[in-house]
Formats: sequence, C-alpha cells, structure tokens
Amino acid sequence: VRESGSRMRVAVELSDARNHQVLWSQRFDRDGQNIFDIQDQIVGNIVGTLAVRVSHQEQQRATAVVPGSLQAYDLVLQARPLVASFDRAANREARKLLAQAQALAPDYAEVDVVWAAAEYNRANFGWTEDPAENLRRAEQRARRALTLADAGAHARAHGQLGLIHSMRGEFDRALIEAARAIEINPSDAVAFDAQGTTLVWMGRFEAAIVSLDTAFRFNPAGRSAGSGFSLSLAHHALGQYAQALAAADATIARYPQASFVHAMRAATLLEMGNLDAARSAAAQVRRLDPFFTSDEFGNRFVNPQHQAKLLESLRAAGL
Repeated sequence: VRESGSRMRVAVELSDARNHQVLWSQRFDRDGQNIFDIQDQIVGNIVGTLAVRVSHQEQQRATAVVPGSLQAYDLVLQARPLVASFDRAANREARKLLAQAQALAPDYAEVDVVWAAAEYNRANFGWTEDPAENLRRAEQRARRALTLADAGAHARAHGQLGLIHSMRGEFDRALIEAARAIEINPSDAVAFDAQGTTLVWMGRFEAAIVSLDTAFRFNPAGRSAGSGFSLSLAHHALGQYAQALAAADATIARYPQASFVHAMRAATLLEMGNLDAARSAAAQVRRLDPFFTSDEFGNRFVNPQHQAKLLESLRAAGL
C-alpha cells in the first residue's frame, strides 16, 4: 500500500503457496478516502478469481462494515496493538483512542469489540481494584457490538464473551459463546483462544491444546499472554514439560513482564529436575510481582487435584 497526497495505490497478489504460482494480481489506484471501496473490490475480485460460490453470510464475513469515518477506523487500528501489548499504560491509551473513535462513529461495532478486550485485560491481569466491575463493562461492550450490524464484529464479540464467562468460571456458557463465534467465522482466533482456555480449566487438556494451536495457526501474531499461559498450563498438566517450557518461553519472549507466565516456567523447570533454573525463574516472578502468592494460582480448575499438582510445583520452586 502506497500513499501520495490524497491518492492511494494498492498492489495485490494472490498466490498458491503450495506450488509458488501467482494466481492473480491487480493494482488499484483510488482517492485515499475511498479505502473501503478498494477493500470491497479486492474481496470481490479474489472471490471471482477463485470461482467460488459464496453465500450471503460468507460475503458478510469477508467484508467488514464501513464505520463511516476513516479516522475512526484508523483509531481502532492504533488501539488494537495497544490492547494486546500487556502494558497497563498502553491499555489506558487504547481506551482513550477508542473513546475518540466512538465519538466519530457511534455505531462502529469494532470499537466496542476492542474496548471489551481492553476491559477484560484490565480484570484478567490485575490492573484494577474491582475486576468484577471491569468484567461487567467488558460484557456490556461485547453485547452492544452484537446489537450493531457487523457479522465479523459479532464473531469477535462472542469470542470475547467466551473469555469473560471463562474468567468467571461459567465454563458451559463460555463454550457456547465460543461455538457461536466459530459458527459465524470458522477462522476467528479469539474464539478458539476462548474455547481452549475454557477447556484447560475444565481439565480437557488435549482438546484445549488443539484449540489453542488452531488459534495460533489462524493468527500467529495475535497470541496473547493469557493464551500462551493456557497452552503452557495444558502441557504442564499432561506432564509434557518440554512443550510447556517452550510455550512459556515463547510467550515470555513477547511479554517479558507477564509474571504469571514466569511462574509457569518455574513450575515446569522444577518438574524437569532443574532446581536452580526453577528458583531463578521464581526470583524473576518476585521481581515482577513482589506480592505474588501461589495460594490462588490455578484456582479456576474444576478438578482441585489439578490445582494441587500445580501448587506443589510452584512451592517447590520457591513460590
């Protein structure tokens, strides 16, 4: 994508990755304010090139609803990585951008979806004195998105509701919301993350790993600190310590301040027989979170024996 003044040029190439063959390419030159027209035309041309028959619902999935304000669209794009960054200050800045976007486009569903994720992260990562209130706000935002006409946003809203219900321990409701999201958009990474995280707490570890890996396949750049933690936890519960450590390390590489992932690393290294490294990881947890306590770690497990096993590892590591 290239811009020059008010003009925009978009070069698109569709390739078959299996045999490195270019199937179709085209260049679009438009006024910069007509970016959504270009987006719709690209989708239509790709569908035509592939000679696929699509239903009305599939067309809705493929094309996002135009927010009516290019500035609002841009503000949401800026807010998304801030919400995903595992940074309290970035989360605060994201909510300011989303407030500006909603003022410009009150019925833009994506604003509410991203805002729901921001409020959920505040509750999930302990960035608020009243997590229950932030979960309520997150649910309110997600449900508002469902009242607006945008099928793509609906999938993400249902996925976010899945995470909210999972955090509350409402696991059956969480799985229902995740299934609704996947029905609307079978490639929605948030929905598979919600499903996988819920299955971990229910003790269905093999199925959880499948869901979490599917989410990562659909969106490799979008794995959150929470879903990386869930993947490490699932492998740890199965005694697959090499995989648990790999998941924790990959998550820490992206979110080095995530103390709860360092805790998983400590528990895993302990089980692998590396006591010195486990205690070093535990010390890192203490540096990041001086008030860390293992007493409630893993307290969402349906089966108390799963929590007991995790706590035993953490305490032996020095936590």
